[in-house]
Amino acid sequence: ERQRGTVTVIIVGDFNASPTLVVSEFQEAGLGDFVSALDNSKFTNMYRFCGNGADGHVYDGVYTSNRGQVEGGVLDVPEVDAAYNEMKDKAPNLMAGDLCAIMHRIVYGGDAAIVDLNGVPLGLRTIVREELYRQWSDHMPIYAKYSCLMASD
Repeated sequence: ERQRGTVTVIIVGDFNASPTLVVSEFQEAGLGDFVSALDNSKFTNMYRFCGNGADGHVYDGVYTSNRGQVEGGVLDVPEVDAAYNEMKDKAPNLMAGDLCAIMHRIVYGGDAAIVDLNGVPLGLRTIVREELYRQWSDHMPIYAKYSCLMASD
């Protein structure tokens, strides 16, 4: 049970570093009691729309000086999932038949091979990623929930 007068500090941010590295940096800065409040099981970057679509990272975090009173997570955004599914569904059509030759000229300015990363042409992945960043962010939204104890009479 918490003692009266105890302060809970929550730090939330885009650290562009793994939770392990962030916690070790906090320790070096004298903030050794900080821990991650995320379970770190879900990636926070938009990895499905970057590079090969498989380079997921937990770059965003919720860190607390008070274990057990703060929890956090990555929010599910149906629109992001829908954009990913639509991108994957459209990709085969862009890489086959007459449309493939047109895509070569539009995306690559010639007859160069279309770069296929996990079934999605790099040009399509880039276009979808840029629009997603414009509408949402380059990272998934995270949340923090603080549970406070009520004083009893």
